[in-house]
Amino acid sequence: MMRAPRPSRIASLLYLAVAVALIGGVVVVIVAALRLNLPVTPVGAAPGSMVAVTLLPSRIPGTLVSPLTVTAVAREGEERRASRMATSVARASATAAASALTPTPTRRSGARAQPTSTVDATPTRPQIADATPAAPATPASTAQRAPTLTVVPQAASPLCRQTEGSIFREIVASAGLNDSIPVLIAVPPCFDPVNQRYPALYLLQGSADIEGQWERLGLVTRAQKLMAAGEMPSFLIVMPNNDIDRGNRSKFLNSSEGSSSWEGFIVNDVVPMVDSKYAGWSDPAGRAIGGISRGGYWSLEIAFRNPKIFGSVGAHSPVITAEYLVGAPDNFRMTMMARSPGDLKQLRIWLDVGDRDMYTVEGPDDLTESLLAIGVKAQFTIGSGAHDDAYWASRVDDYLAFYAGPWFDLAPIAAKR
Repeated sequence: MMRAPRPSRIASLLYLAVAVALIGGVVVVIVAALRLNLPVTPVGAAPGSMVAVTLLPSRIPGTLVSPLTVTAVAREGEERRASRMATSVARASATAAASALTPTPTRRSGARAQPTSTVDATPTRPQIADATPAAPATPASTAQRAPTLTVVPQAASPLCRQTEGSIFREIVASAGLNDSIPVLIAVPPCFDPVNQRYPALYLLQGSADIEGQWERLGLVTRAQKLMAAGEMPSFLIVMPNNDIDRGNRSKFLNSSEGSSSWEGFIVNDVVPMVDSKYAGWSDPAGRAIGGISRGGYWSLEIAFRNPKIFGSVGAHSPVITAEYLVGAPDNFRMTMMARSPGDLKQLRIWLDVGDRDMYTVEGPDDLTESLLAIGVKAQFTIGSGAHDDAYWASRVDDYLAFYAGPWFDLAPIAAKR
């Protein structure tokens, strides 16, 4: 019987070398997977399936974790994922339960219609759900009395989850100006014009700026963020454009007092529109007006002459000295605009200017002295800055605190018809 030939020592060494090479190849593949953060899937597992031994690179460059460490890390990761999933489910369940308690807003049939504008009344940002202002039905007679409002202090609804309001654009026709002026109206989160009345802040821009200056300064975003967080009462922000594009025919630049001036436009055209279409609170305690530069002049003139319409007024770097006012006498003082010192005593007054303002630093100081001389209180502050947007933007929180101060206990106001 023939025996199989016995392998020689050389052949044995060759077999051993081949085995070592095969093992080395496997090691190289595993090392490459480790360095490239590629998952290593065991034989028989479905491609892309989650396995407990997915290898991860160490946080220390150039080192690799051991298989035991990898398994422990994988298990710990699974536990964390399971814990996060349980938390998410619990949070979602709580949110769903709270949502089930949220009343669905309803509108009384025929009570109000969605506001329309002569040209455009679409929001300039995506409209928030249930934040559509509504216009009242056309009265049957011009002599019809406005509804009587009973002031009932109300806290903001804890069920309001909106984080921002909406901005609408109205084109307001004015017979006094013989022109139509765009007006932006920012409504608060969870705006409810059917059941509530809202205080309104009227903000006038400067003559060197275009539509939307106050929005660009960040005041609208800041105010609505504070409203949504419950740190500020809900109120409207009304921002009329100016008409400086008309040049010498501009009433914003070249008029004062009366129905054919910017005062007439605000008092006779803008305020009634806001009260009727956007549920403005028809009381001086619920209205404030402020302005920048030339807009600061107008805010003071309008409030000084109309204390039965506005209860608070602010002027930020106002241009109110005779040298900058066309046709003003050399002895001009803003207090001349008031019909009596008693009218001024009804107002809350704020004045401010930057310490590097080359144009208006004297005006607010002189006006403050004039007011104090006749027994009228006024807040006057000097901030750090010049006559520019950077200064006014830096004072946004101060402005909001002044204007909204009286409204914390009263906004929103329930409308009782």
